[in-house]
Amino acid sequence: MFLTFISFVSSGSALESGTIFSTGPGIGYKCVYINLPQDLGISHLSRTSETLIQVDRRNSPWVETTYNSVVMDPGVLNKNPVCFSYSDKKEGEFSFYSISLYSRDLDVSNSISGGLCISNYADVDTGVETANETDVCKLLNENSDIIDLSFSEDVTQAKPGEVVTKTLYVTSYADLRIRLSIATNLQNDFAESIVSTSSSKPTVTKPFRVKAPQTEGEFEMTVLAQVDGCSISACRKQKHGILSVKESGKKGFSASVIPKNINLKTPDEVSLRVVISNYDGPQNFAINASSDPPMTIDPLSKTIIVDQNEEKTAVFSVFPGNESLYRLDFRITADNAESVITSYISIGELLTDAVRYSEETESIVTPDVREQLMRARTAYEESYNKTSYGEDIQAYESFMGTIDDARKTAADKGNVTSPPAKPKEDGFNWMLISVPVVIIAAVILLFVAFKKARSASDEYGYRGYHGGRDERE
Repeated sequence: MFLTFISFVSSGSALESGTIFSTGPGIGYKCVYINLPQDLGISHLSRTSETLIQVDRRNSPWVETTYNSVVMDPGVLNKNPVCFSYSDKKEGEFSFYSISLYSRDLDVSNSISGGLCISNYADVDTGVETANETDVCKLLNENSDIIDLSFSEDVTQAKPGEVVTKTLYVTSYADLRIRLSIATNLQNDFAESIVSTSSSKPTVTKPFRVKAPQTEGEFEMTVLAQVDGCSISACRKQKHGILSVKESGKKGFSASVIPKNINLKTPDEVSLRVVISNYDGPQNFAINASSDPPMTIDPLSKTIIVDQNEEKTAVFSVFPGNESLYRLDFRITADNAESVITSYISIGELLTDAVRYSEETESIVTPDVREQLMRARTAYEESYNKTSYGEDIQAYESFMGTIDDARKTAADKGNVTSPPAKPKEDGFNWMLISVPVVIIAAVILLFVAFKKARSASDEYGYRGYHGGRDERE
């Protein structure tokens, strides 16, 4: 192992685990990118190494390439495409994906999982739990980015017993009261509290202290946010963080963008913070911003000097246009290291999520239920267009409940089709041989038991059977 040659710090990735996204019907082909070495959790590489990118089609059926070997050189960021092909798929169909990364040279690995949904409505949600889910489109419908929770760094390094300060950023452009709490076994002073957000003050910070245990290891903490007066999934958010406890000193750097994924009701200026935490000697960090589709970004680039064990923030102002979804990439170049962090801005996601969910339901219910839903959808759209952001949450919750009720009623009457299940793994049917094997084993056991019984009755001093391997082996 070459652990002495590298620094392990979590930095943002172009495709972080838990990313689900939509893609339009008729497009048929889409690529996402794995950035190496950063998606292995490495901020600085000191020697040429190799990483394998592998995808199993049994749980990622739309993936085109299942294997790639990447040679990583120090100071070079490798963008490696993972492409999906779905030309024969229609609106509402979906697929999960799981991408495995492994470097034998460095003895490190990572996995990135998520899903994609065929939909006319553009959407990306990040940090979504997909392990026990069966429908990516349903997840997109439930995860509207009303709130963004971010840490200045997802993985905080500490020595045993050290008290460190973490900063939580809560962002929302809606007029909301948000209740915050934390779930962790670590000692901390994070008191449950309520914060308020608005379009004029969208980001609230909450610093808190955490004490590292005396033992080395990685320890989790989860911050929970809940909008007051709203109980649906879209009004809840959680953010996972890691406290990495090691005796060795801190190394490398981390970078994060705040907010990571946020929704606006109408196009407006958004302030994005790029936060860099540096644990090596003083360095110049050049930050270059770009967006897809293009929009105004001010400034397009910025260079900051960050001293050792220092955290600094660079602020960028972006001005979305009339598109429904924007992706922003911040490419960060330091001494002999590069990384890319990504942020998403959606416009009118409460409306598009509700309309997508309603249209999906309208296509699978009876004509009378369909007509009722279409009337409810028209009424919701009219209400949405008349209310301010935050005030429209109650109408959104009510309409989503109406859709859920329609689906439940149709399911109870047997008038709704079930969503396609996750793909089953292909493989040999072991039932074809299991029954004969059991029968043969039973016969052999009976024969052995009979022989032992005879031996025990004929020989004095029988001590029973002592099977197993010789302890000397």
